[in-house]
Amino acid sequence: MRSSLSKVAVLALLILCAIPACTGGDDAKAPAGRGGGFNVNSATLVQTVNAAKGEPFVLKGDYAGEFVADSSADVAFEVSGRVLSLNYDIGDRVKKGDVLAKINDTVHRQKVREASAAAKMAKASIGEAEISVKDLESNLKRKRPLLERQLISEREIEDLDAQLSGARQKILVGQASLEQSNARLQSAREDLRNTEIRAPFDAKIAARMVDLGSFVGPSNPAFRLISEDGIYLRINIPEQDAGYIAVDKDVSVRIGALGGSQFDAKVSRVAPAIDPSTRMLRADIRLVPTDDQQAMLERIRPGMYAQVQVDLGRRDDAVTIPRQALAEERGGAQYVWVVKGDAAHKQNLTLGLQGRQRVEVLSGLNGGEDIVLRGGEKLKEGDKVNVQNFDSTAPAEADAEGTSKTEGTEL
Repeated sequence: MRSSLSKVAVLALLILCAIPACTGGDDAKAPAGRGGGFNVNSATLVQTVNAAKGEPFVLKGDYAGEFVADSSADVAFEVSGRVLSLNYDIGDRVKKGDVLAKINDTVHRQKVREASAAAKMAKASIGEAEISVKDLESNLKRKRPLLERQLISEREIEDLDAQLSGARQKILVGQASLEQSNARLQSAREDLRNTEIRAPFDAKIAARMVDLGSFVGPSNPAFRLISEDGIYLRINIPEQDAGYIAVDKDVSVRIGALGGSQFDAKVSRVAPAIDPSTRMLRADIRLVPTDDQQAMLERIRPGMYAQVQVDLGRRDDAVTIPRQALAEERGGAQYVWVVKGDAAHKQNLTLGLQGRQRVEVLSGLNGGEDIVLRGGEKLKEGDKVNVQNFDSTAPAEADAEGTSKTEGTEL
């Protein structure tokens, strides 16, 4: 019995000794703290970074572009029929108005003849009615005096008036019929002309999509035409960069198909609105080749791709921070946690140029402040922090010039 009591006493003593270690002595470790850090001495473990100041910050955007001809079109027959002749093929040069192809026009020629005959009949009907009107008017003019002398009956005059009215009505009907026949004739002639495809502008044949004997119609493009007058580069700018793009802005173009040759270029056109479906802004770019590059322009083809680099902005003495340090309130306001002493304080910011890795701070920081980079996800104003910075985990910085790229690229 005494042995059992002794064992219980020893066990109780061991438990009492273990309690201080469990409840947090000076050297005890607490469970994980707020914000993804670890709570050490009731403080959140965080990693900080210094807000940089005085370094040049250049924001560049890299975008993929496609070369497009000034004029291009898919042309088709505007009436249906079977292809009888093809006068050109891919690579051929054509002038505006040249006949590219022709379909069977027998039916359309017959419609022209029918409409023409109907128009002639309408004209003859009008002529016959006009003669009848003249005869009746003359007859009435001659017989009215006879009525006054009561040599003829009034009923005879009334019959003549009725016949005159009917003849005049026939003229009106004939005129309407003539207009209808002329309209049909014009439509038939237009359909006859449309049995040929004519080039709408000077161009080269980029594709031929029909063969001899094919039955085609308005829904079947026959040729694709590409003008040779000019070529430009079309790019799409992400919404966040759209405000930096303007007409006449200098850009740099690198064409991989030409061995990575680089050209100076300018923005020539900018769309007035962002495409709501893609959230992109279209911009067109014209190359500005040097004298030595003129010959290379002939090697550029519509459909080729190029890489376009645009200087979106530059600050020679900017305050910048890593984008990773930014936090955002529900209403969209952006802020960082500034560490002062052993406490974290919330600081709202106004941002300027924004790259993918670093952003410019216009107001809210003066440069040199220690701001929380990691571990601040659930910090609250005035929370105690324990700063643990390790060189091996330092964030990736921009290059020596503070240069960033947008939309998936970074210098």
